[in-house]
Amino acid sequence: IDGNSQKAFEDLTATMGGASNIGALEICSTRPLLVTSRIFNQGESGTFGQNFDGRVANLGYSAGETISLIGLRQKSQAYRSNLVVTNGGTTDAEVVVNLFDTTGRSLSAYNLAIPAGAALQDIEPFKTRANAPDVDWGFATVTVLKGTNILSAASMIDMKTNDPTTIPAKQ
Repeated sequence: IDGNSQKAFEDLTATMGGASNIGALEICSTRPLLVTSRIFNQGESGTFGQNFDGRVANLGYSAGETISLIGLRQKSQAYRSNLVVTNGGTTDAEVVVNLFDTTGRSLSAYNLAIPAGAALQDIEPFKTRANAPDVDWGFATVTVLKGTNILSAASMIDMKTNDPTTIPAKQ
């Protein structure tokens, strides 16, 4: 990529021969880069999806650190939320996810093991892990128990349109 220019890659997963729609992508360069990505679905009237910014290597979270995913929703026939934990490190990682309702009451806590260089998507954790299909508003914390360079994000999805909102981790 020439200096002061940009390059777009269409359907990078397919281009690289990937069979999975879930994973981490490492981009290496000898010069600084600004990177963003868009994941999307093809609908009848066009595409819908969300953006994720690239991150500098080794600036993820490490053992002992906790991040929050706020603004999650799980409401039957209206909204659902998913979360993802990515291990950008070179060793296996483990996190504990704690799900809370809007009042701060813990609904469920569970551990996830994430292999090095992998991403793990947890689909509708309020519904499937906390048996709370109608918590409406809630939030989650992700505490790194083992590993380095751990990243997390969530999506709040409108169930009528499947339009997602990206929820970045906050600390």
